[in-house]
Order: sequence, then structure tokens, then C-alpha cells
Amino acid sequence: MIRTNLRGPSRRVSAILVFVALLCLTATVTIAQTCEFYDHYLKWVGNCDLPGTGSSWNGLCVAVQGDFAYVGENGSMCIVDIRNPTDPVRRGTLPLPGRVLDIEVQGDYAYLDVDDIAMQIVNITAPDAPTLAGSIGTTVTGLLAVDGNLVYMVRYLPARGRNGIVVIDVTNKMAPVWLHSQYIDGFTVNSLTKKDNYLYFGAKGEFIVLNVTTPTAPSTVLRQTVNNPNSF
Repeated sequence: MIRTNLRGPSRRVSAILVFVALLCLTATVTIAQTCEFYDHYLKWVGNCDLPGTGSSWNGLCVAVQGDFAYVGENGSMCIVDIRNPTDPVRRGTLPLPGRVLDIEVQGDYAYLDVDDIAMQIVNITAPDAPTLAGSIGTTVTGLLAVDGNLVYMVRYLPARGRNGIVVIDVTNKMAPVWLHSQYIDGFTVNSLTKKDNYLYFGAKGEFIVLNVTTPTAPSTVLRQTVNNPNSF
């Protein structure tokens, strides 16, 4: 049997190596314990068929309010009863003249951007029989946000070859009217949301915040460049 007697520096080196080995083992155990597998949380619960024309464009956008999901499709808006998530039930469908590019729901109405054709307002008080309440022609990029009686949309302004924002007054659902239109230099927006008195835009390479306390005179609060030009 070979016996080694470690003394001085050699003994200290051995002790350090043992400590490092224990530290690595502890770290490995800790990582294994904290590792999350998202398939434990994300499960397929239920589904239902949708009536859209052209399967590749079905379910373009969706908004949820209460017990119902409102799905914008290619040529229609469909209402789905989601009270039982494992067995959602298709209820009413409203035919439309094009693809629904964006949809927002507030109260008794759904607001839709239909294929750069029109902003359409749909009465959803009867889930089995939604009806068109009103519309206004637009040339937009498929983004809108609703707050009370105002709808904010991103619009392409042909005269300038750029995007801008449009504010629409929907107090009279049957006859919405233009309230304000404003061009924004270099504005290529991909996402839009509103909170309180501010509009937040995710643009190509930029994050933009507008103050819309006065809807007819939006002002830029922040315009920040992000590192990735393909962001948002």
C-alpha cells in the first residue's frame, strides 16, 4: 500500500481542490433544483374550429373580455365562449370585407382594423349575433388602441410616405369622425398600447411615448433608440 503524507503547500493545495470540488457539486445541485421546465406550466387545454376563409389567415388577432374571446380572422370576426377553457364554444360570427389586422374590445363594442380598409365598430351585446354598428375609412398599418370614446390608430400618410397617428371620436358609434391626424418623422411602428394619458409605441429601433392629454395635440415625451434595429 502506498501512503502519501501531505505537508505544507501540498496539503494546502489538496484542501483547496477539495473545496472547489464541493463548491462545483453544490452549484450543480442548486442549478438542477432551480431549473424550470415550462412544459410543466404550459399545457394545451382546449380548442375550437373557426370559420375564417383561407386557413393560413385564421385567428389573426384576439381580444378577451369577460367570458368571451373575440377573434379577428380572414373575412370575419368570431366570438368564442371560453367559460369552459377545455371546451370553448364558437358563438356568433360577423362577415367582414377583409382580414382583421387588429381588434380591441371595450364594453359593448369591438373595434376592428379591417385590412387597411376601414375601422369598423361591432356591437357585441348579443354574442350569438354580433352586428356592425358603424365604420370609417382608413389607411392604416393594423394597430389601434381604445380609450373611452377615442380610438387611436397608426396610419400610413401617403402624402409624406410615412406613418402617423390618427385619433377618431367614436362617441356616436354609428358615425365615428376624424378628430386629429399627425405625422411623426421616421415613425415605423410595430406595436401600440395606451395607459392613462400616454401612448406607447414599439417602433423599428425606437421606443416612443406620446402625451395625449389633449387628443388633438399629441406631444412627444420620449423617443429612445434601442440597440437592436429590428426590435419591436
